[in-house]
Amino acid sequence: MNQDFGRTLSQLRREKKISQRAAAEALGISQALLSHYENGIREPGLQFVTRACDFYHVSADYLLGRTMDRDGIVVQAPTTLLSDRARERRQAASASKPIISSLVLFFDLLSRTENPSLLNAASRYLSTGLYQLIRRLRLTAGISENRPLPSLPDEAFQAGLAEAELQLCRSRYDLELTNHSLQSRPFPDLSEETLARDYPASYPVFLELSEECSRRIAGHLSEDALVRKKGF
Repeated sequence: MNQDFGRTLSQLRREKKISQRAAAEALGISQALLSHYENGIREPGLQFVTRACDFYHVSADYLLGRTMDRDGIVVQAPTTLLSDRARERRQAASASKPIISSLVLFFDLLSRTENPSLLNAASRYLSTGLYQLIRRLRLTAGISENRPLPSLPDEAFQAGLAEAELQLCRSRYDLELTNHSLQSRPFPDLSEETLARDYPASYPVFLELSEECSRRIAGHLSEDALVRKKGF
């Protein structure tokens, strides 16, 4: 069975905010057996997979790690029959998969700290960044959001208020990390060996995304050095 099955099963239970004991009772098995499933020690049968899908309201394809879509794999028509719009959507989905996969890995790692404040700080930081991207898209398309408060007026957004909030969110995230460390609370093992072992599907994707970002950022350093050399 897919090695991500146990982690997905555990993540779904944590999202539902129920104990392992309660989940095991609802799924008709012992807590010990559920623990084995979640930790990849034993593989469940089809009957359990079916019950788990019904209980957590996800598809078997998602639970087994065959798709990032919780509703299941959408069967696509042959490429030659796809409309331009369908092809564009498939390309957009393909472009988003590395980011989605990396976010799942990141939040799973954060959940292992068992620190809700740290998890909340990271969520606010990322959601604020996404809000800015969507808001800029709407503004460029001519969609105004000048509605009665608490909606953020266009002029306030364009003046950088959302950008300031993003910086505050990043500071809060950094502060929560520092507090976590000062309280001697444990961090998950972030070594490459452990990440590759625990996330065999998503870690290579995350690594590729990280290396691409590093190359782009390093390119700016090269450009700055060239500008200084030319005396500009």
